[in-house]
Amino acid sequence: MRAAAVLTGLLVVLAAGRAEAEAPPPAPEVPWALTGTASQPLSDPAPDHRVEHRRFVKQGRGVVRAGFSYLSRGDLYTNPGVALEGTWYPLEWLGVDLAGTVFFSRLGSTAANLRTQTGLLPDAQRLRGRAAVGGRFAFAYGKLLVEALDTVVHMDANLHLHLGVMITERTANFAGDAGLSVQVMAYERALVWADASWVMGYEDRKEGDFMGGLMGTLGVGWRL
Repeated sequence: MRAAAVLTGLLVVLAAGRAEAEAPPPAPEVPWALTGTASQPLSDPAPDHRVEHRRFVKQGRGVVRAGFSYLSRGDLYTNPGVALEGTWYPLEWLGVDLAGTVFFSRLGSTAANLRTQTGLLPDAQRLRGRAAVGGRFAFAYGKLLVEALDTVVHMDANLHLHLGVMITERTANFAGDAGLSVQVMAYERALVWADASWVMGYEDRKEGDFMGGLMGTLGVGWRL
């Protein structure tokens, strides 16, 4: 009986070893889950996180800006100019502005031909400059990732309102403007500045006492 039991045990062990040897090898692990004809990774790698704190801080600081302007007001003159502005920010969202523009106005081609043929000039006054004070109200702050440069651009948008004078070849007239500005940080302190304003001012003319027009400005600035 004991010999039979030992023989039976040996047969069982041999059979188990043979079955294990004949079993197919396990399939290699593939990190993909097949779904129809598409494949997707089972688990996405953890995304990279990049936190950029607010860099364009203005409270308690000043910003100076300079740029090229053009005022179009339908007065038969072309009005290019150079703008210079300074802003002090007592609050992050509020700035006090001092703005000035020097214009290099000249007759447009139509008015120049009319003057050559008839000797007449438009009754609009040739612009010489502009000086104004006012406020700047920041209402938005944004950050833009430029992947090609691997850098984050910081910017703000603000509304502005100015009152002052428009200086012409004859006199200084009351004027004001309101508009939208965008400031984009180009470096630690340098910035690019774009501005669009509606300018309105008094002017003694036959067709009316007020003239308005759109003034655009593009330039650079420096945060103090």
